[in-house]
Amino acid sequence: MPSPIPSIYVDDSDEPKELPWKWVIHSSCEGHGTSSAYLGVFTRDDVDDDPEFFEEYRKGTFDRPCEGCDGGRVRVIDEDRCSPEDLAAYRKQLQDDAEDAAIRRSEMMLEGGWRDMY
Repeated sequence: MPSPIPSIYVDDSDEPKELPWKWVIHSSCEGHGTSSAYLGVFTRDDVDDDPEFFEEYRKGTFDRPCEGCDGGRVRVIDEDRCSPEDLAAYRKQLQDDAEDAAIRRSEMMLEGGWRDMY
């Protein structure tokens, strides 16, 4: 999944304004573009109980394409090349988006739809 280009909506426009961006290594997959994080974590006992499984796990047999990046990298806003006004608007937009998501989660939980979240 290609990572989105950082952008903001200005002056009630339907078209976003693209902001300066740069590529960085995706922290979840450490730049590999694949991940087995969906399997969770393993204890020493888990490893000792099934060494064959753990060996296959270490080889990457159970890896899936990472859902949060574009081949191990993501686009992030380049704050050094962004105007102070656009940077402030971007941060405000991120805060507004986070608040909207929290409200949606709360509403789902009130309506009993919390099961759909997980």
